[in-house]
Amino acid sequence: MRPFLRYARLLFIFARTCLVRDMEFRGNFWAGVFTNIVWVGAYFVFIKIIYANTQAVGNWTQGQSVLLLGTYALTSGLVNVFFSRNLAELPTQIRFGNFDFTVVKPVNSQFFVSMRYLNYTEVGTLAASILMIIYGVILAGIKVTFLSVLEYLILVACGLSIYYSIYLILMSTAFWFIKVENLWTLGETVFQVARTPM
Repeated sequence: MRPFLRYARLLFIFARTCLVRDMEFRGNFWAGVFTNIVWVGAYFVFIKIIYANTQAVGNWTQGQSVLLLGTYALTSGLVNVFFSRNLAELPTQIRFGNFDFTVVKPVNSQFFVSMRYLNYTEVGTLAASILMIIYGVILAGIKVTFLSVLEYLILVACGLSIYYSIYLILMSTAFWFIKVENLWTLGETVFQVARTPM
């Protein structure tokens, strides 16, 4: 329990310092939040246009598609809040030798590399995705119970862990191949397939 509390406290410190940093440039922060809301809104409009003239695409109803897109936006937003910037910078840290300083810190290196910087502009994505999920559930007529919500949260957590693990594996290849930044773009392209029903 003690190590957990230690890392929870450390994450809180990271979160606080990152928030202070973002608030130094409030115009940029709010512009980022607004931009992320617009992106999620654009995906939503895309789904609405598709279903304007049809009841279903394959076996997917409009409500189910909105729910899927909202879930994709939620997981993508959470990844961008916690891991995205950190893992994207890992190859650069390795190439310039900054990772050596991380290794000698009295903290788990993977935790530090993965969670050092938090991206608060993604709160716009998270807020919009939650609204989209609620709308999708209502539109699809899904009966919400405590158990179904719990199952949903567990599955989202599993998705996040898979998302994180794949990106960590891709970026860790920098130990052998040095310049692997393009693998991040490749991973993003592959994961974007999940945002629409197949």
